[in-house]
Amino acid sequence: AARLLAAPEPARAGSRELGSELPELGFVCPGQGAQYPRMGAGLYASEPAFRAAFDECCAILAAHTAEAWGPDPRAVLFSDDPNALTPTSVTQPATFVLEYAVARMWMHWGIRPTALIGHSIGEWVCAALAGVMSLEDALGLVVERGRRMQAQPAGSMLSVRLPAAELAPRLPAGVVIAAENAPGLCVASGPTELIDALEAELTAGGATARKLVTSHAFHSAMMDPVIEPMAARLAQIRLSPPTIPILSTVTARWLTDAEATSVRYWAEHLRLPVKFGPAVAELLAEPRRVLIEIGPRATLSALARQAMPGKRALPVAIPSL
Repeated sequence: AARLLAAPEPARAGSRELGSELPELGFVCPGQGAQYPRMGAGLYASEPAFRAAFDECCAILAAHTAEAWGPDPRAVLFSDDPNALTPTSVTQPATFVLEYAVARMWMHWGIRPTALIGHSIGEWVCAALAGVMSLEDALGLVVERGRRMQAQPAGSMLSVRLPAAELAPRLPAGVVIAAENAPGLCVASGPTELIDALEAELTAGGATARKLVTSHAFHSAMMDPVIEPMAARLAQIRLSPPTIPILSTVTARWLTDAEATSVRYWAEHLRLPVKFGPAVAELLAEPRRVLIEIGPRATLSALARQAMPGKRALPVAIPSL
């Protein structure tokens, strides 16, 4: 190998001009639930572009979290404590910071997206990357969002292997579909006692259902008290049309300029169901689209593959970590 590489014209296995065959890249940003202790610590130690973006976020974050976290957010984000990232008030900012820094690292390397899609809090990362809101405003809002959601009564969420159309009629009053993650895979959300009863009923009927490890019933009526305070906070910042197209997981359509600059859209974002499955299918309607998962695991990569059955010339999704 050394001899071949040292040759004036190194031997090549072959090459071709990609030209118009270059893929359309999409960044996919996960939501809460994929986190784990010290996520991103290896990149922070080894990749200057990641470290610079991470430190930029932490400098902003410190102004909002110093009282609860101490002066340096990195002490919490890279803590060895297995429960450090468990509270929603910590998980959401931690998820945002990691994903924003990973995205900036890819972009620093010249890997730039032509589309963005995010699951729940992940769409706020998309908003910051696309200039819908400044990084400072986005981080401040994410911290407030996490704190207010954490303060709501406890609830539960249930992953169910059924299409939304089949699950919806079986839900008791007070329980809603919080997410459509893939064809035949939904999440129900609501008070714990109702979720427990639903799990027993579905399991007895032969459906596959399992409770998610979560403290609250996100994207359900139990989050209603958070909407108006978030709207009031959003009304104080500047919202701009996206500079990179965003596939909305609220509507499963391309985010319009009117939606991107709407206080109500972002305020109600934590309450409305996440239509990730239909949205990512729309994104992958472009046959040259390849997704890079900008997050700590390969969770959404697996869901995206379920939304695109059959063989494909290009990979559907590639995880970053």
